[in-house]
Amino acid sequence: MYLGAQIQISQQSSCAVSRIVCSTTVRAHCQPRSSASITAASTTHPRNHYPARRNARSGLPSAHNPSVRSGLCKGVAVRYSCSRRTMGDATGGAAPSLGHSTRAVAAAAGKPSDVFALDFDGVLIDSAPEVNMAGWRAALKYWPDAVSVDQRDSVLAGLAVTRPVIVDGWETMVMARILAEDSQAAQRILADWPAVMKQSLESWGTDLKDMRTVFETSRNEWMNGEEADWLTYAQPYPNIKETLQYCEHPFYIVSSKKAHRISRVAQRQLGLDVPEDSPRLFAGLIPPDEQKIETLKMIAERPMVVEGGATLHFIDDRFETVQTAAANADLRARGVKIYFASWGGTGGTQLRQSGKQ
Repeated sequence: MYLGAQIQISQQSSCAVSRIVCSTTVRAHCQPRSSASITAASTTHPRNHYPARRNARSGLPSAHNPSVRSGLCKGVAVRYSCSRRTMGDATGGAAPSLGHSTRAVAAAAGKPSDVFALDFDGVLIDSAPEVNMAGWRAALKYWPDAVSVDQRDSVLAGLAVTRPVIVDGWETMVMARILAEDSQAAQRILADWPAVMKQSLESWGTDLKDMRTVFETSRNEWMNGEEADWLTYAQPYPNIKETLQYCEHPFYIVSSKKAHRISRVAQRQLGLDVPEDSPRLFAGLIPPDEQKIETLKMIAERPMVVEGGATLHFIDDRFETVQTAAANADLRARGVKIYFASWGGTGGTQLRQSGKQ
């Protein structure tokens, strides 16, 4: 369905990405298959490091929130499968590239009818467990007198609830301390996170630059020193890997995440070679609303879009970003299709509220 004829709401989990992409590329080879009924299986994070997740906004249990680990495609109504013979087999040899000499760029010479701009976290990768754990680990190092090891589960449970209001990853570090000091603080954080964060940092006398450096250093040490463990907290959503590898039309990654992390996760979890300097990777887009809109304008002006009159499709899980993009006159004039990824970090409440606006 659409909001104001601009925002298409995908309500069926990440499998909707497969549906969106396949429906514009290989309609005849995307066969719908009935799936099993929704179950409460697989609601615990690998190695029991992360509590069973709930939809932070709607409060629905994890079985109704398809952001809980791979394999939960059985929790949606329809799945789509792209024919390998049509899309080409991208599983053998080197990883498909999103760099300067890409399969999709080659396809662009034939003037593609559709081009995709995809957010990374909350659309392709369920990264909430990773950023939350990174915040917890950094808070434990930075504030050892205020945060204790035995609070881990309660703090991570709180961070799963407050995920929708995070803009930059280091904010989870601040949230972790707040939740360690007050386990009931989640609703206060959701109500007015900027004010709560400002007040907390001032009361603690925290040097923001120093704190952010500690967060980045701790997160990078985890990624580089314990990669296998780190990757268990950043899993692709169901059907995403196959969709990106087999579908022909070019796509861009448009994300607030730092380029080196996108590159690592894309290689390890999606089987895609995404160099940090790829011309089709736009990373570190903070603040996301303004930066992503400017990036979409840039993409919309690129030859592969303009010369063939291609339709640009933008998919994001941050509802504020989707609303801002939908209201932008330049994007409307260019006919950009905007999709809200309801399976991502923002939850179902915003989806229901959108129907009242």
